[in-house]
Amino acid sequence: MKKTIRILFFILIFSLLIVAGVIAVGLYNPQAYEGVINKFVYKKTGYQYSTSDLSIQLSPTIITVEGLELINPAWSPKSKLLTLQNAEISLDIKQLLNKNIPFWNAALSDLKVQLIENDKNQLNWNTPILANQPKPDTNKTLALKELLSFSKISINQANIRQHKADNSEDIDIYSLLINRISDDSIQLEGAGVYQEQGVDISGKIEIDDLNPGIEVLHFAMQAKGLGVDLQSSGKINPSNLDGAKISLRAKSDSLEKLETFLETTFPAVAPVEASLELLSSNGNYEASKINLKLGENVLTGDVKYKSKDSHVSVNLISEKIDLSSLVLEQKDKEIKSEEDTNHQEAEMDWTWMNSLNTDINVDVGEIVLNEHSLTDISAKLKLNNKILDVDKLSARYLHHDANDPNKSFASDLINISGIVKPLADKTIREDVQLAINITDNNTSLSLEGEANLNGTEGSALKLHADSTNLDSVSKYLQSDFSPYLPMKIDADIETSENVISISQLSAQSAESKVTGDVILNWSDEIVKVKGKISSTLLDLSPILSSGKSEQESYKDKDKDKDKDSSDKSSSKDKVFSDEPINWEWLELYDADLDLDIQKLIVNDNIFNKVNSKLAIGNGSLNILPLQAHFANGSLKSEFTLNKTGDNVKLTSQLDAINLSLAALRATDGSVLEGGTTDVVMSIAGQGNSLHQIVSSLNGELIAEVQKGVIKNDAFEAIGTDIILEMLTMLNPFMKEDETTELECAAVKFTAKDGVLTSKNQMAIETSKMKIVGGGIIDLSTEELEIGFSPSAKKGVGINIGSLVKFVRLGGTLKNPHPEADPVGLLKSGAAIGAAVSTGGLSLLVEGLFKRATSSGSACNQALSEIVVQEGAIKEQNKSEQP
Repeated sequence: MKKTIRILFFILIFSLLIVAGVIAVGLYNPQAYEGVINKFVYKKTGYQYSTSDLSIQLSPTIITVEGLELINPAWSPKSKLLTLQNAEISLDIKQLLNKNIPFWNAALSDLKVQLIENDKNQLNWNTPILANQPKPDTNKTLALKELLSFSKISINQANIRQHKADNSEDIDIYSLLINRISDDSIQLEGAGVYQEQGVDISGKIEIDDLNPGIEVLHFAMQAKGLGVDLQSSGKINPSNLDGAKISLRAKSDSLEKLETFLETTFPAVAPVEASLELLSSNGNYEASKINLKLGENVLTGDVKYKSKDSHVSVNLISEKIDLSSLVLEQKDKEIKSEEDTNHQEAEMDWTWMNSLNTDINVDVGEIVLNEHSLTDISAKLKLNNKILDVDKLSARYLHHDANDPNKSFASDLINISGIVKPLADKTIREDVQLAINITDNNTSLSLEGEANLNGTEGSALKLHADSTNLDSVSKYLQSDFSPYLPMKIDADIETSENVISISQLSAQSAESKVTGDVILNWSDEIVKVKGKISSTLLDLSPILSSGKSEQESYKDKDKDKDKDSSDKSSSKDKVFSDEPINWEWLELYDADLDLDIQKLIVNDNIFNKVNSKLAIGNGSLNILPLQAHFANGSLKSEFTLNKTGDNVKLTSQLDAINLSLAALRATDGSVLEGGTTDVVMSIAGQGNSLHQIVSSLNGELIAEVQKGVIKNDAFEAIGTDIILEMLTMLNPFMKEDETTELECAAVKFTAKDGVLTSKNQMAIETSKMKIVGGGIIDLSTEELEIGFSPSAKKGVGINIGSLVKFVRLGGTLKNPHPEADPVGLLKSGAAIGAAVSTGGLSLLVEGLFKRATSSGSACNQALSEIVVQEGAIKEQNKSEQP
């Protein structure tokens, strides 16, 4: 646009000079001097000149030119620079001969100008003759007053067409009128169209030459167009700009026309006002009194440039900036094709930093975006020798929750500092060397190394982070992070094409520490994760804690409001949820992780030497195998999930050997001391919810306990009322003895389509009692139906008739309840009694486990005695029935 204005001014003056030449050489017979004029024009400019008609009227003197054309023969192809359909110049010969001014007027109509720029940024108006002309002396006074030899110049219907590459645009001037109003001032008015938008311009220019050798332009201009009112006034020295003082002011009540012109969309920020004052002195420049208003947002400041050291200083100040009205809603973006997404990374050009010596200072009271805000914003940046030095960048983060003020919070003051340096003038991949530090009162984060700012490849960074207090984050996320503190993370991060490599990882949370290497690859449609994770200590207790979380405490008020309804519905809740589980993650990731954990803590249980291989791929999750030392014994487990449609198929195997039940929960209320436990489990199920999976379980569960001491009062200590009530029914000695000596206990459940069945394969032997039983657990309905029959050992001093004959455990998994059954008439009671009377417990006698840990034990002998006594009980039950 600036170039266009310069060209337009040049064309106007040049056209008038041509006319003056015509006057000089062709006053009485102009057509005879056509060739002379053409040679004169070509010699001075390199242009070819021609007219279709040239006539002169002597009194009054009027020169008329029609069909004027200018051509640049040096441009290939030959370019028609200018055509002028009609020009009329009126001369006052008397004024001219007496060297008085003004002495002429001019009226131009139907003027067409072409500006063409080639791919070498060369303009079609350039010629070798013009290029070789000596440059004007910038120190020489322009003698602007000499140009005011006219009284009026008017232009009607002009068109300027600009061509650049495949793009062209037009500027149409409907009218332009320049009036000389005094010896040193002019007034101008104009109207035109640019890209279908009307533009009006008016103003006054006055030439001040009171100081010898110095001409200063005083001006006051107004322009209206595109919905914007623009005003400019001040003074300027055209020779060297020294002493210039220019005031600019723009205002718009609506940006609709400007949006159409720029083919874009602006936020709803109208009205918009902007003003500043430009000053120049001794080669130094200043933009002062900057004032920008966008709706309710106000930004002030100044920019200063010192030529001595090319130093630029920027100062910006604002009390409040509300970005909520400035941010446009994101429209749905079109899905990019594969060709669009696989574009080559663009080169970054840093040469603009070569000569910069800049200080930037910013102070903003608050920046708001919806419910988020930054306050106390202060920035001090320095840019020198191609280095960006972030001396200070600080702010506080605030979160506002209008619905729940308890969720609103303010962070500590966050400070950012560091250095960013481009690695070369032009870069691809590795762009900058950086060292950035982010801190608050209790947390620090640092990044150091080479970074790609324009893509994902080529970064190599060292990460360090540590924190001792996350109270503000805890409040914002409504989660208590104190159990995880202090935190510390160190890692080397490298990026290549679609790959992130994390090496030398060292993460510490409270007492837990994890090390390892991980590679993330997203070159295919799924994300691939591969690595090895090691830990000397990993405590999962804070994550799995059953205590009330801070988030739950925030919700207490809402729960209290609906207490009655929640209490009623809670009784209907089930252990296994019907809520469908989204298993798509099995198809989104491909993982291959080796785990080596020396000590794993889950609540109060400790696993040692945990080794496992976790693999995810093709819709499957495999943990094969998981091995650990646990509860003074050993564990070996395998677990798989296979996705088919919306469902998964689960298979799991567990083999636990020589576990100590006392070590399962290291608390003062341990129920069992001593003893060893073996567990074998093999199950399979499928579904898309936990309830569906357990409702389809098939397999078996076998467990056996040998030699232990039960602390009878421990049940009361840990609040297991149901177990205490049931065992008291089965064993009347519970109330008298402090401990119960457990000889052995064994159980086997067979799962068939979600129904767990123990066919008389439940037995407990203590020093005084023997208990046998069996029953079913329907995981689909979660209903229990289990029966037990107790028997006192010989010589313990209790009448067999005083024992409860049957105890059953009924209800549901969510709400089980034991009750005495004197006649043994529960549905499965007859089956249990029959099995006992016919020796159905022979499976236990033969050995519930293939390892036959109970073979030959006291428990084995007790089982045969229970069979005999239970047979007597069964006969007694028959006689009592009507």
